[in-house]
Amino acid sequence: MSLSEKDRDKRSHYRPEMQAINIPDRNLPYLRTLGRFYRPFGRGIAGFTSKRFLVLMYHSVGSTKHAVKPADFAAQMTFLNEHANVIDLVALIKGEGWRCERRLVCAITFDDGYMSVHDEAFPLLCRYRFPATVYITTSALRADQNSRSDESPYLLPGERMLSWSQCREMAVRDITIGSHLCHHLDLARLPATCAAAELKGSKFEIEDRLGKVCKHFAFPWGRYTHRMLDLVPECGYETAATVIHRPLAEPVDPLRIPRMNIGPGYTLDDFRAVLEGDWDYLGIIQAVKQPRRSRPRE
Repeated sequence: MSLSEKDRDKRSHYRPEMQAINIPDRNLPYLRTLGRFYRPFGRGIAGFTSKRFLVLMYHSVGSTKHAVKPADFAAQMTFLNEHANVIDLVALIKGEGWRCERRLVCAITFDDGYMSVHDEAFPLLCRYRFPATVYITTSALRADQNSRSDESPYLLPGERMLSWSQCREMAVRDITIGSHLCHHLDLARLPATCAAAELKGSKFEIEDRLGKVCKHFAFPWGRYTHRMLDLVPECGYETAATVIHRPLAEPVDPLRIPRMNIGPGYTLDDFRAVLEGDWDYLGIIQAVKQPRRSRPRE
């Protein structure tokens, strides 16, 4: 018997309220209205710089409740191909975007490690020769099978996960595989010893399975503490991505890379508004609503 969406949410322990910016489709009209009011201010600020650097964050691309629809994703990639330069995340944070011809320069990332990244997003990335970074939750992956996301706590419900063979296929085609921990857990609430085990364990498995050094990490839900910012490089990582909704500004902190979430209900106009700065006010809302980060237990 198939699970309803409500039952899947319960089964997977998915907590959308923990997402840094959770925008239900019913709220999108209000955000669009705010974006129109903010547009002169946002584009005015953006106009002070000759370049605009963004890191885009996706999760799944498909037909499930929390996924960006394939047609929408295709339209977004076409828009980027025509109006932006898409480069590797590391190249972007190192300042290589200044060498690009176009004013808008983006890096693309995916969180969690869903099968749809391989089946739906990967072909389009290859078509346009776009590099991307995929942060995977290693305990949810199997060698050649696509496990159910409902079997792992705190992942999006109703999804299939990548297999390691699919990760290897993508890793040889300009896709960087990064860590999203062994389990999708809140680092801000973990004791330091447990956090280190998660960070080191996922890094080791990625390197063992793919034969490549894993240097890149994304905080689940974007949550961290100052202790975690120290622990991440201690465990061998060079970069860490957050979910802070704002463009990159120099100097870039490689351990707190901001990213702009692209939600499942976004139209192409919404996508363009994010790229051009109309929705930069979301970062202000996010800062106001951000709960106090809990101190990890030692």
